[in-house]
Amino acid sequence: NHMSVEDKLVESEDRFSKVFDASPSMIAISTVETGQHYAVNEAWLSTLGFIREEVIGKTAMELGVWPTPEDRQAFISAFRGNGSIRNYEVQLKTKAGDVRTFSTSGDEVIFDGEPRLMLVFHDITDLKAAENALERKVEERTRELAEQIKATKFAEGELLDSENRLVETNRMLHLVMDAIPVRVFWKDKDLRYLGCNRLFAMDAGFSSPRQVVGKTDHQMGWKDQAELYRSDDM
Repeated sequence: NHMSVEDKLVESEDRFSKVFDASPSMIAISTVETGQHYAVNEAWLSTLGFIREEVIGKTAMELGVWPTPEDRQAFISAFRGNGSIRNYEVQLKTKAGDVRTFSTSGDEVIFDGEPRLMLVFHDITDLKAAENALERKVEERTRELAEQIKATKFAEGELLDSENRLVETNRMLHLVMDAIPVRVFWKDKDLRYLGCNRLFAMDAGFSSPRQVVGKTDHQMGWKDQAELYRSDDM
C-alpha cells in the first residue's frame, strides 16, 4: 500500500492497455480537433478489415468507413451536444464495402497528456432482431455508467500531473471494462480477488465490484467448483 503515484500510474496504464488490446469490442482513440486515429485495437482492425498502418493518422472519412458525410456530421453533432455519447446507433463500411451496424459510446478523455476522443463500438448487426430486449438492458447499463462517471470525476485543482493522469487512466479502464460484454476479474497470487468489472460482480451475486475484493472462490456462488477454478488459475 506504499506504492507511489508514479507506480500506480504505470500499473493502471498497463492494465488499461491489456483491456484495450484484448477487448472484443472495437475501441478507437482519435484526436479531438481533426478526428485523426491515434490508436485502435485489434477488434477494430479485424472487424473493419484494415491493418494498423493504414489507419493511424487517418480520419474515418479518409478511410471511407462512413457511408455518407451526413452520417458522420449527425454523429459529431450528437456528441458535441453533450460532450459524450451513449449507445448511438451508426452504420459503418468495412474496407470490403460491407455495411454493418454498431452501438457506439464515446467520451473525451486525457490520453498521453492530450485531450482525445475515445469511442467504443459494439457490432449489433446480427442482434437487430432482439433490439427491444437489448435496448432495455442498454438503458440500464447507461444509467449505471453515467452514475459511475459522475462519481469518479474529480474537481479540478492543484493535483499533480501524475495524479491527474492516474485518475483519467483509471476512468478509461473502468469505462471500457463496464462497457464490454464480457466478464473481467483479476486476483493476487493467493487467488484472492483484487477486482472485477460490474458484469462479473453481478454473476457472483454482488451489486458492486468492491464487494468482491478480498474474497476467494470459496465465498462465491460457485463455491462447489472452487477447487476446479483455483486449479485452473494456478
